[in-house]
Amino acid sequence: MPRTTTTPFIIRPPADLAQTRPFLVSLAKQLSLQYVYQTVRRVGNKKTLPTLRTNAIKLRFFVGWAKCFFCPPSPGRWATKRRYPPYELCKEGGQQKDVTHPTNSIEDSLKKMGQALWQALKIDHDFANAKQQAGLQILPLIIDSSTPDIFTLPWECLYHPDDGFLGKHEHYTLSRRWLGCDAARQECIDTPARQDDKLGLFKRLWSKLWPRAVAEQALPSQRPEHTHTIKADLPTGPLRVLLFTSQPDELDPETMRLDIETEQAHVLEALDPFISQCVVQIETPDDGRFSTLTALLRDHTFHLVFLSGHGMWSKKSDVSKTSDFSKQSDFSAFLFEGEDGRGHPVVAAEIAQAFVGTQVQCVVLSACQSGKTSSEDLNAGLLTSLAAAGLPHVIGMRESIEDRAGILLAHRLCHALARQELLTVAIQQGRRAITQALQTQLQPLHDTSGSAEVSLGQWCLPILVSHEPMQGLIDWDFTPEPPAPKLSLVDSLADNLTLPAFFIGRRRELRELGQALATGRCRQFLITGPGGQGKTALAGQLARKLEKQGYLVHAYSARPPESSWENFIFHVKSSLTDQLLEPVERRWGLCTNEQQRAQLLLNALLQHSNGRLLLFFDNLESIQASDTGALTDATLAAWLSAAQRLNKIIILLTSRWVLPNQSANTEHHHLLARPSYGDFLRYLQQLGFNSKDDLPAHYTKRDLYNALGGNFKGLQLFHSAQQLGIGQTAFLERVRSAQTDLQVYMAIAQVVSYLQPAETTLLYRLPVYTTPVTENGIKVIAQDLAEPVTLLQRLVALSLLDAEQAFDLNNQLEYQISPLVAEWLQAQGIEPPSIELRQQAAEYQQWLFEGGRKTVAQAITVHEALQLAELSDQADRFALDWIVPRFSRVGMYRSLLENWLPRLRESDDKSLQASALSWSGTTCHALGDFETALEYMQQELDIKREIGDKSGEGTTLNNISGIYHARGDYDTALDYLQQSLAISREIGDKSGESVTLNNIARIYSARKDYDSALEYQLQDLKICQEIGDVAGLCTTLLNMGHLHWDKDDEKQAYALWVKAYTLAKQIGHHEALSALENMAKQLGGEGLAYWER
Repeated sequence: MPRTTTTPFIIRPPADLAQTRPFLVSLAKQLSLQYVYQTVRRVGNKKTLPTLRTNAIKLRFFVGWAKCFFCPPSPGRWATKRRYPPYELCKEGGQQKDVTHPTNSIEDSLKKMGQALWQALKIDHDFANAKQQAGLQILPLIIDSSTPDIFTLPWECLYHPDDGFLGKHEHYTLSRRWLGCDAARQECIDTPARQDDKLGLFKRLWSKLWPRAVAEQALPSQRPEHTHTIKADLPTGPLRVLLFTSQPDELDPETMRLDIETEQAHVLEALDPFISQCVVQIETPDDGRFSTLTALLRDHTFHLVFLSGHGMWSKKSDVSKTSDFSKQSDFSAFLFEGEDGRGHPVVAAEIAQAFVGTQVQCVVLSACQSGKTSSEDLNAGLLTSLAAAGLPHVIGMRESIEDRAGILLAHRLCHALARQELLTVAIQQGRRAITQALQTQLQPLHDTSGSAEVSLGQWCLPILVSHEPMQGLIDWDFTPEPPAPKLSLVDSLADNLTLPAFFIGRRRELRELGQALATGRCRQFLITGPGGQGKTALAGQLARKLEKQGYLVHAYSARPPESSWENFIFHVKSSLTDQLLEPVERRWGLCTNEQQRAQLLLNALLQHSNGRLLLFFDNLESIQASDTGALTDATLAAWLSAAQRLNKIIILLTSRWVLPNQSANTEHHHLLARPSYGDFLRYLQQLGFNSKDDLPAHYTKRDLYNALGGNFKGLQLFHSAQQLGIGQTAFLERVRSAQTDLQVYMAIAQVVSYLQPAETTLLYRLPVYTTPVTENGIKVIAQDLAEPVTLLQRLVALSLLDAEQAFDLNNQLEYQISPLVAEWLQAQGIEPPSIELRQQAAEYQQWLFEGGRKTVAQAITVHEALQLAELSDQADRFALDWIVPRFSRVGMYRSLLENWLPRLRESDDKSLQASALSWSGTTCHALGDFETALEYMQQELDIKREIGDKSGEGTTLNNISGIYHARGDYDTALDYLQQSLAISREIGDKSGESVTLNNIARIYSARKDYDSALEYQLQDLKICQEIGDVAGLCTTLLNMGHLHWDKDDEKQAYALWVKAYTLAKQIGHHEALSALENMAKQLGGEGLAYWER
């Protein structure tokens, strides 16, 4: 049941808020820069590039063996000479426990921004009354303003003193209302966008929607007359959803490729039970052209549209002289797919025109982060244009959003809307879902680029703008009608080949193979893969598309009982005109062999089709030799040879086995990977699978996908086993039955019998890998076998292995034994891989991780491999060194405390146990649980003293001091730091001494005892000079500059900062230079050039 809401609380900020409180605009710009810098750091792979801090009032103490520096005053605080808050830079050295993480940095900045916005509104009393009146109902909050400066502020991070972030609080919803739209909407409808005036239209809309000359009275809140959902002229259900995605070919596969399959899978999984109930319908086209979008909107009815892809923002000077936009000023656009597969930008006003006159109630603009876009500009343009076109609701992104965050938002949004929630409630739930990006129970979103860390802080980016925020999408008062059966409908492609009438998924293959055929880059494709993988359906779909473009298509299946060569020849001749057929028949008897007959008939077909001929030969494994893969049917082999010689005919071939002289690395051979989970789920829905069927405890549809290897035929077999009944026991029996039948269908036993001894040996070893690996991984476990790559290719040629491209490894192929083959081997009693092999596999996975694939997914793979290899101590150490810090950086504290650290704290290795206690303490510290943190740290301290680890003892004392510092107990904090300082001097740890001196100085600075702080900083300075720590010297000089600034000694502060700049420039200290650049802007300069002067 949908959640109940009460009367909305209208927040109407003063129209001159940006002028009277300019620091709000400054904070918003810095927050925007922080998101941009995170994007640049990840996409550009500049690991040392820091994220910018915003104006925090309170100093943040940095615990552990780390060193930090401060930043300059903001312009708004110049007169009072208050110090700008610390910009934290860590100096590596010793064992540091960093509890200040990138996600926390964003969250801290959002909190400062949200607090400033709340204080500026001055609505505490009215809000308290509204909150009390709402009781247990959800209180909708609506930002109501028609002033551009107000609209661009990040209201979604509004922070209440007691309730925290209102934009993700479960007791509220937060949206914006679009005002002043009537005149603009009329102009948008009445004035078509001319090619040379698209941006002019947009600018006119902007000026009409936000007239700056009209000043609003500062009325912070007002109650409207209506209360709950508005039902004015809403379309009736079912809810029709369009998930439109665009992914042009030239996008960088590592940094810009969208995970379209995962996005579709999550949306489908969210809507699955409602599709089964016939209250929701969804369309997911595999074509990202703008013409396709306009045709869909024109010919079909949709209520909710997702527009997912890349955007671009361009200055007029950036546009090519030959561009259609050359006469225009700055413009925002969405990057659709062009006719040639490359990016085709379409400006905002033109996109808005496509929605005019439709029944679309809401558009979700999800532009993932990339170098091609500045989403603040993009989504402002698209959002305003769509709202002006009359769309009741538009969701846009204030900044560039990660693919991961967009997927999770779409999942939760769809699920909530299908439950008949208001859009305001759904977007609130979507924001909360983004904060749990690494804890989703759905398909794991593998992080190969660090996007997960960034996406956690993006919960506030989605903006909901509505004409009437309390208006629903559709009228849910309707009677669902079950759709007509689909799978029983088949058609015949040209001749005797039968295909399903409804093709599902395979978007990537359709685009890649279709473009290669359409452009003439390839005239022949062999598609191979296990039985039931969808080879025939994919090739048939490609043939259908070309047939619609005017190609003459003839198909033949070599699999009995479909195979009938006489029937094939009859259909081929029947397609010719009498004028062409007569000479063919006359010369047919003169041909002495099948090659001549094939050439005669093919030439006639080319003449008849004006050179647009396609031949489709299916199921060739039925006529291939088991040892060589060569065709045993001389007639078909002759035809294939003749067609290849002509070099004008498109040839599509499918087989479970590779033909001679072809491998997975040739451009003419496509090794078909298993269907994606999204495609599998869509097929499950098409089969009419009832989501209410009894599933075993903890058994999901993803488990079914894994059990059947994603195989479509396996899903058919599972569905056809309904006679086994329903219920948990029957469900599992149906799965086992489908697995057995599918193994027979795939002829696994027969294919394995074809293998030579060395090939069999390699096959038996492959289950040692639980994830796909490249050729290098195969070689590791086949060192004693001759020519392991040849053996691998043989197994691939027989479709015993799955293969897929690794986008993060330069598109290398990765291989894994098919789950059904592995299951078959186990059923045959084959011995599992030996301990030695498992250890070799673990070493390879660890080598791959350390060699560059330092992702969360790979780290977990390494940990699992070490455990399977019975290397428990190494697994624990790896978890402590890599997984725990990564999880901590992204804020997964609960997961660490519940799933990872308890086991590590029980280790027999005292050093490892102490480290686990240290992480437990700092994790509790990050959660604000100081008492538990102190307990863990005290246990750690005892162990460090027991084993004589003086350096570790000093680190622990530093961390303990941090807790007391956070409590404001400076005396106790100093006492622990003095103990740490004594230890550092005792053991000669100059680096640790430097860090401790810096932390002591920070405490005196917090006490405003700047002279004492400077004394300790001077000691720190001498140590840095002594040990040659130039980076630490930069940090110390910056901190000393801030201390002199606080003492009103501006001249000395500038002198120290200039010295810091000189040193940072010499060594390329990116973090210090970035901080200095930000300082220069705060001081009125133009970046680093400011310090040169």
